[in-house]
Amino acid sequence: MALAVADNNGVYLVPAFSGLGAPHWDMSRKAELHGLTFDCNRNHIVRALLETIAFQINEVIADMEVRGKMELKSLSVNGGMTRNRFVLDFLATLQGKQLYYGAMDASAQGAGLLAGLKAGIFSGWMRSVGSLGIKLPFIPIRRMCIPKGFLSNGSDTS
Repeated sequence: MALAVADNNGVYLVPAFSGLGAPHWDMSRKAELHGLTFDCNRNHIVRALLETIAFQINEVIADMEVRGKMELKSLSVNGGMTRNRFVLDFLATLQGKQLYYGAMDASAQGAGLLAGLKAGIFSGWMRSVGSLGIKLPFIPIRRMCIPKGFLSNGSDTS
């Protein structure tokens, strides 16, 4: 559905369903859907919803880079959302960095590793994390149209 339209047609979602989390931490904010007009359809809304996932990740990474006084060279992603090519393409375009994804969903395995560390089954954090699986490079299949001002260099891709 997100690819059925060329862009979001000015529709944006503020995903503050239980407040606005990292990096803003404004728990009094409410979710908002902006930019709806008569020429918008459900595909624009779906696209806005998927774009907001990448926008949130991008904001957290930008905040980490500023606060940590460092620049990430690449980004590893995992979890169910990595099955969505649109989100990964959009994130790759926003970030301008190489994305890697795991050969498996590391969420459950990560929880198990933490439990194993606490129980004394594993002795070292780095040795445990190394078993999370092979990282495969993500190759974007399309460069996404991103409005001016949303890329870190201030340019746009339209």
